[in-house]
Amino acid sequence: MIFSINILTEAVLIGIISSLTAAFITWGISILYKKLRDWLKFKDLAGTYDGYGYQEDTNEWSLKDEPQSKATINRIRKNILEIQVMSINKNGRYIWKGTIFMDSENQGSISWRYIKWGGVEYGNKRHKFGYKKITIVEDDENIYFYLSPEPNDGFDKAVFIKNT
Repeated sequence: MIFSINILTEAVLIGIISSLTAAFITWGISILYKKLRDWLKFKDLAGTYDGYGYQEDTNEWSLKDEPQSKATINRIRKNILEIQVMSINKNGRYIWKGTIFMDSENQGSISWRYIKWGGVEYGNKRHKFGYKKITIVEDDENIYFYLSPEPNDGFDKAVFIKNT
């Protein structure tokens, strides 16, 4: 016999150890790649936005001249972001906060609730909440966050614009 049992056992052990090492290295690289990909995909969405409503006396394509609200968006993890919106024209008497779940790079949804409505703090037994769909569009100068409320919830569509 050319090979002894000891050499064959050592060869098998070296093969198993090298295979496991290669598998763990590949697994680690794939996890780092996924984290980097998610971070790159959603990193530009974080920041401060101006919120605009649509003109009431024209068609639905024209935004109001002045921002109606200010929004701050922070990335929490992976495809989850947080948004807080404060009305400008009503002296900050209306504030809502929400969690954004991005389904893709350009589509997502927000579950939101009012923190302050008409200057009154919400919580305990006072609640106003809802759900909105979002679409994100980017061009060379801006990032646009289009918010579409649920049908019949009493809120209008809004556009948040981030100057880049």
